[in-house]
Amino acid sequence: MLSLLSAIGLLRPPCDSLTLPSSGRVRDFHPIVNAHAEHTKKKPGIIVASASGYGNEGPDAERGGFDAVAFAARSGMINALSPADRPCIPYYGMGDVTSGTYLASAIIAAYVKKLRTGRGEEISVSLYGSAIWTAGIPVMTSYYGDPYPTPRAAQLPTANPFRCSDGKWI
Repeated sequence: MLSLLSAIGLLRPPCDSLTLPSSGRVRDFHPIVNAHAEHTKKKPGIIVASASGYGNEGPDAERGGFDAVAFAARSGMINALSPADRPCIPYYGMGDVTSGTYLASAIIAAYVKKLRTGRGEEISVSLYGSAIWTAGIPVMTSYYGDPYPTPRAAQLPTANPFRCSDGKWI
């Protein structure tokens, strides 16, 4: 198999990216991210992006991430979004779509930077980090005394669902 640094050396203008096959193991691509400084010696404009469950560092970095666990449950979103009598079931892909959108936005921003400066960027997005960012405002305001998760009775009236006379909710 072609080594990562050898593959990067093969990139020729106008090629700006490199995609390598993965075996599906959690950490296969982390050597790319961890060796970003080495890559930039050969290709200073390379943009290296990675996605994971819990980030590149910390006690859970080696763990795989599943949307409902890494994004919805561990961040507290399930608790915050659940009715009082039972936990909600998050939509499938809610964290994947959110994290993917953050990753795509960061790649576009890195590409704009590259067009302006000629320098690449290292980008890392995780399901858990995306969830914390997404839930950031209520988490931050809890420091100042706002309850988190906000009880239904304390929410703005326009933020609550209402039951109609036919039994449906709006």
